[in-house]
Amino acid sequence: MIRQDAWNALGQPDHFVRYAVDGVWTPWEYVNPPMQLGVEYRTTERHNNKPVYKKAVNTGALSAGTSKSVAHGVQDIGLRLSALYGLNNDGDNLVGNPGITGILVDGSNITITTAAGFSTSNSWVVIAYTKTTN
Repeated sequence: MIRQDAWNALGQPDHFVRYAVDGVWTPWEYVNPPMQLGVEYRTTERHNNKPVYKKAVNTGALSAGTSKSVAHGVQDIGLRLSALYGLNNDGDNLVGNPGITGILVDGSNITITTAAGFSTSNSWVVIAYTKTTN
């Protein structure tokens, strides 16, 4: 097995790798994805021998005591493994705010349920998942 590494333009450790197994190269996988909004990353993580993908989705402002659904845009989403959420309020990034009471990720949407309102904040959700095509 041969490993090939590629670093970002700044030489920082959010690099990606691929391997040659019996002369066939595997797809590029991110070791530490930079997590730009709306970009799907195939990571080096595995769940039941399937590659784990991650994507950050902007879910916008949230009203108190409501549910909001936002399309995640993932094709062929399989098992949903986790969802990490946060808010950007006046330049501060808050992760795991207690005003969020639930997040559901289905085949096409992320649905966030709130107890408190965050109408002046921008929220985001990072989802980790497998694909039905791998």
